[in-house]
Amino acid sequence: MKQFIIILSLTALTWIGLTLSDRHNYPVSFSVEIQGYDTNRFILVKADTTLPVLVNMNGFNALWHKAFIHSRPLTVGLQKDTAAVQYIPINVLYSMIEQQYGYDKTRLTSNMGGITLSFAERQSRQYDISLDNLHLQFAEGYGLGGDVSVVPKSILVYGTEASLRRITCINVAETKLSDVNSSKTFKLKLAPPLPADKSIRLSQSEVEVYIPVEKYVEKTLQIPITVDGIDSTVRIQLYPSQVAVSIWTSPTTAASIDASKFRLVVDYKQILSGKREIEPRFDYFPASVRIRNINPQHVQSVIIK
Repeated sequence: MKQFIIILSLTALTWIGLTLSDRHNYPVSFSVEIQGYDTNRFILVKADTTLPVLVNMNGFNALWHKAFIHSRPLTVGLQKDTAAVQYIPINVLYSMIEQQYGYDKTRLTSNMGGITLSFAERQSRQYDISLDNLHLQFAEGYGLGGDVSVVPKSILVYGTEASLRRITCINVAETKLSDVNSSKTFKLKLAPPLPADKSIRLSQSEVEVYIPVEKYVEKTLQIPITVDGIDSTVRIQLYPSQVAVSIWTSPTTAASIDASKFRLVVDYKQILSGKREIEPRFDYFPASVRIRNINPQHVQSVIIK
């Protein structure tokens, strides 16, 4: 019985060896990688990314390809001065396969006549840098000491004309700076303007942002409260009619900050709703000012008939 099993095994191995030694047309799909063209000038808009080929080879070579070679892309090199559309015929691709993989090009067949590559020439346009995604949080008692500056103020963006028309500015990436208490220059990354559009390129990936910071002084102002949305025939008395507002502001602007630059209001609709205590809100105040607190935080109202 043991001898029979050995003979059967040897027969099977011999049959497998003879079968694998026979040549057959094995289907092979090459992934195509395009290189060599001037990527700063051209964008590869469309390309045949796979090349299906029948390779006449024995089974051993087919197994070798499956195990070690199939993941390696077929590199198609182009001239830097690329035309708008290129067609690479199959016989040229056969030569590339022979050179890169060692297969005899006379044993290659394909139902494709070649691959087509479509290019668009990159355009460029200048865009301003936006700091909308920069969120500043100053340490207590500190604030902005002047204008924030960006270097450079604008950059070049490369892409197709259609893509560039969709861009209005280039934003910095979402950034939060906390407890800022001194003037400093920060290097901030730029956010992709059209994340899904891989054809877009920026002339640089980051900018320098200088944030001037100074220690603020505290100042308290008596700010009158206005009833917003009131009918001209109605009189309302607020208690108190003004509140003490503590602010932080730059020493250089503190002298020019007075109550006229603030508007503090309560909503007439809240008064009509019968709400006993109403919290005033700022309609506007100077951008250079940081509100520290309001005292008292609520007021009461009486409608005078």
